[in-house]
Amino acid sequence: MQKKALRSIVALFPRGTINGMEAFRKKHIQDVGREVPFHVTVLYDFLLPEQINGEAVEKLSAIASETPCFSFWARPISSFPTTRVLYLSPTPLTPIESLRAKLLKSFSPGGGVQEIAPVFHMTLALGYSPGEEEEIIQEYFSRFGKNPLYLWAGSLGIYIFTEGRWEKYLDFELGGKV
Repeated sequence: MQKKALRSIVALFPRGTINGMEAFRKKHIQDVGREVPFHVTVLYDFLLPEQINGEAVEKLSAIASETPCFSFWARPISSFPTTRVLYLSPTPLTPIESLRAKLLKSFSPGGGVQEIAPVFHMTLALGYSPGEEEEIIQEYFSRFGKNPLYLWAGSLGIYIFTEGRWEKYLDFELGGKV
């Protein structure tokens, strides 16, 4: 019996890895979302697997291949205090917004994807206890420094939420030359 997906996201993943970042995130994200690697969520609600047919895959593949790899900075550290989220802010936003616009143009209206504009961010900590924020920030600075991280956008991935966990569903490499 196949698992029933409840929701999906489209995320932008940087190329390569940052030594220690996944361990840091898994330690400080108190949510099943910690299983999705370091990323920027481009669309919070996307098509479910049963809606992703050959045409949808072709559209996604074309968008990814037509989107040149681009560099961006991940600037430390901001927060959503009411939900206890610490994150890095990607900048410039223009290439991420452009990618999101291409996805929305291809998949809505009538394509099943409709949503409000997100605050683009890269989650570091979520659901921590009151009073832990400063300790987490200091740990981040001691591990990764206070300077922004220089990153290259590498791929688009679709993650689906099934049976209480996030799983990678599809992945598309960005095109263009570095």
